Amino acid sequence: MPTAVWVARDGDSLIVTTVGSSGKVKRLRNNPRVQLAPASMSGKVAADAVWADATATVEAMTPEASSVMAAKYNLVYRFTGWMGRRRRADPAPRVILRIQ
Repeated sequence: MPTAVWVARDGDSLIVTTVGSSGKVKRLRNNPRVQLAPASMSGKVAADAVWADATATVEAMTPEASSVMAAKYNLVYRFTGWMGRRRRADPAPRVILRIQ
């Protein structure tokens, strides 16, 4: 099942941030293989999209990774993170999905 994510380049890998208790993290702990394809903001993948196979690992969130995401998505990333923290009574820590 395709899942739209925000992705940014961090050196030789791509990173995604998510809540540590998310379904993405649970699936990756069972199987680190992922497939990537460009998608629209709504998550729709074009019929002629080229898919890439990769492997993802779950890592602790770092200030450096947050800076990489903030540099790409700017205020939208910061605002979305702030809203997420306000909505959760007991926020689970964010993690990095490092894709190679």
